[in-house]
Amino acid sequence: MVQDLLSAQGLRMDGRRHNELRQIQCKLGVLERCDGSAYMLHGNTKVIASISGPKHPSKSSGKKDESFIFNVRVKFATFSKNGERQKVLKNSKKLGEIEINLKNIFKSVILVEKYEKSQLDLNIEVLQHDGGSEICTIVNTATLALIDAGICMKEYVCACTASLTNDGLALLDVSHLEEICGGPTLTIAALPRIGDHEQSVAFIELSQKFYLKDLNKIFDCCQLGCEKIRTILDEAIRGNAYEHVNSDLTSN
Repeated sequence: MVQDLLSAQGLRMDGRRHNELRQIQCKLGVLERCDGSAYMLHGNTKVIASISGPKHPSKSSGKKDESFIFNVRVKFATFSKNGERQKVLKNSKKLGEIEINLKNIFKSVILVEKYEKSQLDLNIEVLQHDGGSEICTIVNTATLALIDAGICMKEYVCACTASLTNDGLALLDVSHLEEICGGPTLTIAALPRIGDHEQSVAFIELSQKFYLKDLNKIFDCCQLGCEKIRTILDEAIRGNAYEHVNSDLTSN
């Protein structure tokens, strides 16, 4: 369990309450020479994503039997971990797992029937991470980049983490310090609840075992986090659209 991470006033080490997200800043259309891009700052984690396509499959893909080819490439900057130099292996096991998970997550929400005999490339670069579950920021940034590229999806895909205190209180959006103190962390990527539509989960991962009696509590906390993140992403997308409309009106 996480130990001594709440003060007597109910505040965490970074000043948040148990049900608050870390600071999130995001922007769409940050790169040129690609079909869609996005940048996100989530706590101390910085991620940039770009989309190329849909386009005719390249000969080098070697996947002639697939009607829709979705390539994912993830790269960690050399000094991404708290400014410390780290050895980043191009074909490391960690990168391979992240890329496979991303491919499975987004192929389940992209309307692939609209992109038959097409190729879509998702490129992710983690500029900085503080050691937590960086896949959450990667998923959220990739969602923005896909929307910026105009890719048709069933819904936003939002990812979040949660953990527990010794008193059984759920902690939303776990930081690196909270994670390394030994508490089990749950990570989910989900399509949040909208109106009468129930939330569906596209990815789930446990860092350690939970007691069964605590699982529903921490899962509900993660779902709440995904819904909050969806609101933030939606505001960023709408704000970006308003900027483009105002820019077009001004130029005309």
